[in-house]
Amino acid sequence: MRVNVPVQEAYEALDIYHKKMIKLTEEQFDLAVNQGDKANIQLFAKIFPLIGRRNEGLERFGNYIRSLISTKMEQYTHQNHCRTQSSISAPFVDMLTRLLEAVAEILKDNLVYIETFYGPGHVFTITKSAQAECDRQARRIVDSFRSLRHLDAMTNAAQHCLASHSAGVSAFNEAAASGCSSVESVISEIVTANSRVDLYLRFVKRRIAHDISQTDTEISEKQDKSNQAYAFFNQCELVRLMQNLVGNYVVLEGFFLHSMVLK
Repeated sequence: MRVNVPVQEAYEALDIYHKKMIKLTEEQFDLAVNQGDKANIQLFAKIFPLIGRRNEGLERFGNYIRSLISTKMEQYTHQNHCRTQSSISAPFVDMLTRLLEAVAEILKDNLVYIETFYGPGHVFTITKSAQAECDRQARRIVDSFRSLRHLDAMTNAAQHCLASHSAGVSAFNEAAASGCSSVESVISEIVTANSRVDLYLRFVKRRIAHDISQTDTEISEKQDKSNQAYAFFNQCELVRLMQNLVGNYVVLEGFFLHSMVLK
């Protein structure tokens, strides 16, 4: 069956206009992001699902969220360089807390647009993008902490003392010299950091759970999506970094208690 020529031409014209609209939306969204134009970012983010580009809109908005986190952490890093070291009692905890609070605040401010423009069921997609940047920043912060606190040397020295039993506190101090902070302060920082990460993860999981609960799907499907989201965050690099630090903590805490008995 032949399609009427005017109808065929109309379809072709619509296809051309549709492609132009997609190109224009992509360009204008990227321009708004580069200029920090929040109003136009919201405007063009809203258009993507209307022109059949929902997934692309989510991907671009996720990248926008990542850029916000990166910019915020650059500001914090610059501020830290301008502060004296003595004014920051626990720089590792301070920077990690700033990171987690920044991610939580940015998500809180922007997820409302995803929920409004794209409907329920897409918060996990955006939080995954945010977590990728959070993981990258957390790796940098934790690596710096390990280096500045000589954490590996401190942990190895503590393990040696605990294994030998006969080695006293002085042996540890000699082995863990070269500017190591006290074991107690390191233990305190790790414990505090771990609690901050736990609070952050609970916040993110609550937002995702609420979003999934609003979807028009079967209970079993909602449960599957929730399990997928929880598994992702339970295995993210931030969690792995903290698990490694907790491993250091266990050794250092054991040594600290041992040294207190020897005093």
